[in-house]
Amino acid sequence: TFAIAFQGLKNDGATMGIFWDDTWAALEIGVPTDEKVEADIARVLGEPSQGDYYNAASYYHSAGKDLKKALEWITIATAGENPRFWQVRRKALIQADLGMKKEAIATAKQSLELAKAAGNADYVRMNEKSIKDWSGM
Repeated sequence: TFAIAFQGLKNDGATMGIFWDDTWAALEIGVPTDEKVEADIARVLGEPSQGDYYNAASYYHSAGKDLKKALEWITIATAGENPRFWQVRRKALIQADLGMKKEAIATAKQSLELAKAAGNADYVRMNEKSIKDWSGM
């Protein structure tokens, strides 16, 4: 019997396991994700759009990088008259991860209203759950 499996998937690599009969071999595979993404962020932020700030903030949040920087970028992305409900939700999640529960609840309420206006039941449900969780109910 021969099989190949990938385990320990991360932003910057994984472990490829090779199974053959009674033998197991592991091969660590690395990918320079951080270097490439950081270079792209630096390039794009030379003349960034609100979407670029959102993408940079989302990457930092998902990768567990500098959440204060992610909050700075997501605040820029959601500034203006027409923020998108999914962007405002990401801001609430970042605030919550920074321990800013009061601010996160207020931001989630904003995302909730925007999601209702857009008719997106999934985001309405996610925001309601987050508000309940963060309120300690």
